[in-house]
Amino acid sequence: MKFKYFIFFLFIISIAKVNSQNIAILTFSMPRSYDIYQNGDNTFVITVKNEGFITAHNVTILLSGIPEDSYSISPNLVDFLEKGQSNLFSVSVDPKKINPDVYSLSVTIKSDETSEHVVMNLNVKETTREIGEMIKKHEEVKPVAEVAKNILIGIMVLSGSILVFTIVRFFLRYHNLKEKDKIDEGLIEYGG
Repeated sequence: MKFKYFIFFLFIISIAKVNSQNIAILTFSMPRSYDIYQNGDNTFVITVKNEGFITAHNVTILLSGIPEDSYSISPNLVDFLEKGQSNLFSVSVDPKKINPDVYSLSVTIKSDETSEHVVMNLNVKETTREIGEMIKKHEEVKPVAEVAKNILIGIMVLSGSILVFTIVRFFLRYHNLKEKDKIDEGLIEYGG
């Protein structure tokens, strides 16, 4: 009776092993948030890797959350991705076709065997406003940098003063000890 259960157990394990080796797993690395500017280079890269046990066929990337005519993906389709193989997809966004705002992009990677999904933020910004914000931030940081510089100068002056004081004190003490030795020698000679 136990032998039947053992055979059944081996059969289940072999089926599970065969099924687990037929799994396609696509992973991808990409920025969770990406900033684009109205008159800049607005291309980011998505790396897709097949970490499954079989070849993935007809791999594509789909985006939603911005108008379809505002972006392009290159390549449109990868015929196959062997297990362990990676491929780069370039996503170019035309910010003139969308208003400055923060968009939640839904990114889906599909193949005949599987699909994966992730969400990223796309921050579309106006260049002129961004330059103004950078100048404003620089102006805010400038007083802090002046205070830090003044504190550093104060520390250096104080450290230098302490060093000079220590050296002068050492020489004075050395000179006093020499004088005391001379007096002590004079007393010894006079008493002797």
